[in-house]
Amino acid sequence: MKRQLCSLVLLLLFGSVIFAEVPVLALETSSLGAEGVTVHVPYTGIVVGRKEKAEMDITFKNNSDREAVLEVGLEGLDKEKWDARLVSDKWRGHGVSRVMLGKDDPFDRVKTTLILEPLATTPPGEYEFSLVVKHETGEKAIVIPITLDLVAEEIAPVEEVLDLECSYPVVENPAGRNFTYEVGLKNQGQEDIVVDLKLSLPAGWSGHVTPRWESDRKIQSLKVGSGSTERLNITAIPPVRVEKSRYPLTFIAVSGEEQAQIELEAVVTGTYNLKLMPETQRLSFETVAGKERTLVLYLWNEGTAAVENIEIYSSKPEGWEVSFEPDKVQALDAYSVKGKPDQIKMTIKAPDRTIPGDYQVTVTAAGDQSQDTIVLRATVKVPTTWGWVGIGIIVAVLVLLFGIFWKLKRR
Repeated sequence: MKRQLCSLVLLLLFGSVIFAEVPVLALETSSLGAEGVTVHVPYTGIVVGRKEKAEMDITFKNNSDREAVLEVGLEGLDKEKWDARLVSDKWRGHGVSRVMLGKDDPFDRVKTTLILEPLATTPPGEYEFSLVVKHETGEKAIVIPITLDLVAEEIAPVEEVLDLECSYPVVENPAGRNFTYEVGLKNQGQEDIVVDLKLSLPAGWSGHVTPRWESDRKIQSLKVGSGSTERLNITAIPPVRVEKSRYPLTFIAVSGEEQAQIELEAVVTGTYNLKLMPETQRLSFETVAGKERTLVLYLWNEGTAAVENIEIYSSKPEGWEVSFEPDKVQALDAYSVKGKPDQIKMTIKAPDRTIPGDYQVTVTAAGDQSQDTIVLRATVKVPTTWGWVGIGIIVAVLVLLFGIFWKLKRR
């Protein structure tokens, strides 16, 4: 009888698991944008044993271009039979009744945990209640039904044959770099098994699995001995024009009816590469002392993500005047997105009494993520008027000398 009861409990456990990702239909107002918010509840049917508690992960994701504030609560749950707490962290979190979602990653995603624990006097049976999410403006709420099945005995944990573990499941790289994860695959069963390997990737991505010490051997299955652990390397390759974001990956190991999976994440930060160059593509120019000279500089970003808070400044000889228009750029998108460089007007003026010759002017464009510097050679010439003055002085000296020689000759 006891064995039959355990079998029945196991059937209830696997039969009650339901996967649900529910869009918050109430968030259709312009205040949250057209795409709104999603609430992700992996399991909405839970079997709970006596003296046990259920923990349900709930993820809120803002898909709009504005911040969102949500009110979260439970309806239909008998508080005299169940102790329910929505917390920010199941180990040391605080109670949650409102959730604020930002519009930019990573503040656009919030994870919470709903902890449900039956009281000592709660009789076995099926209990139904709802998770209710409301927008602070009072729009129509989304209601997610949840079922709790309380059984009379504690549920013995089911030992899984396959186990996957990864010490670093979240990897961050700039665009253009591959993502590599080291995963341990353990066979906890009593027999040797052959395990098929599957990799679920975002659209446009590619990837492969290799043994830890054989990076040139791509595999789709392998044999794992009883009690043994195989170390595998998973390589995920993003597309060429991948956008800056967070991308989920899933690695699955299957052997017959046994299956294990592990969630991985690739964080693409983007690349940043500022470039600065004169319009003429020449790093030298001529100028006249005391007069302004205007140059046009091209500024562009060869990376994949925007460079922010760019300042343009110079290092110049003492007494020189150098200015830029504009001298600041708030954000510069990638050239592949923008399609053309920004133009910077550079005005240079050497002092009136500058000695003719070559001088060095350094121009730097520096942003939060990247910078570039060019060195310009300025050849200074004297004004034309001073040239005529010089010629006049020479002529006057020659006339004076001629007059002196003429007088001496007559004597």
